[in-house]
Amino acid sequence: MSEIADIAVGFPVIVFTTVLVVVLGLWLLVLLGTAGRDSSYDAVNLPVAAAASAVVALSWLLSTAGSLALRRIELAGPWYALATLAVLGASPTLAYMAIRRATRAWRERSARDATGRDGTQNG
Repeated sequence: MSEIADIAVGFPVIVFTTVLVVVLGLWLLVLLGTAGRDSSYDAVNLPVAAAASAVVALSWLLSTAGSLALRRIELAGPWYALATLAVLGASPTLAYMAIRRATRAWRERSARDATGRDGTQNG
């Protein structure tokens, strides 16, 4: 567990750890009911915030896993630096692609559930 904590505050994971703390703070404010008062943060923006939060969380998870794998491989000098930069770039890219695919599938399923099999509107 201490190895993961050590990785979480090291490069490149510290970038995603910082953003994850901000995202967790946002959701704490939403749960407390203070983020939605007198602001432009309404029900329309909630799915966008949820998807962005999922991208941040998955980026953190992927960068942590990548950094843990790099520690096990024990690359030397410039190869390690290059590999950490690759983890820094690949983590948010893969997270974005995964969340985009998941939200698209969710949207298609919701649209399919909203209409009947014969194409008529339910409800």
